[in-house]
Amino acid sequence: MPKIEIEREEYVRLLEEGKVKLSTEGEQMVVDYKTYNSKTAPKTIPAHYKYQILVYAWVLLKKGYNPTRIRLVYINRNIDGGVSDKTGKPLKSYPPTVTAITEVITPEDMEFISGLLDLAVDSIEAWKKYPELAHVIFHDPRLRPEG
Repeated sequence: MPKIEIEREEYVRLLEEGKVKLSTEGEQMVVDYKTYNSKTAPKTIPAHYKYQILVYAWVLLKKGYNPTRIRLVYINRNIDGGVSDKTGKPLKSYPPTVTAITEVITPEDMEFISGLLDLAVDSIEAWKKYPELAHVIFHDPRLRPEG
């Protein structure tokens, strides 16, 4: 079956009208979009974005879907080089680009994100029970996986 791409607004309208249905079978990919402004294209999904997308995948898994991959689509803005103040010559401009990075969701990814969400819930519950320990509870390094 050929892949058909439609705008988000059109998809939401069709979904609301019951003309398309969400599938709970087969493999599914969670896609997130980020804009950036750099001359260098990204090569990996940074940990903080990966965790964000894995939370989306975890929610979909709990709703009965089968997310098997994550994709981060970077959209680079046009970089207008302008004119050099020193020489008066035009500087190199860079056109907008789109870079997509896709990763397979592993069982370890889902175990990690599930544990992190459990830790966040436990931390909130502990804070409610022991508000005087908030400074200790929320400085748990496990709540900041990147260090």
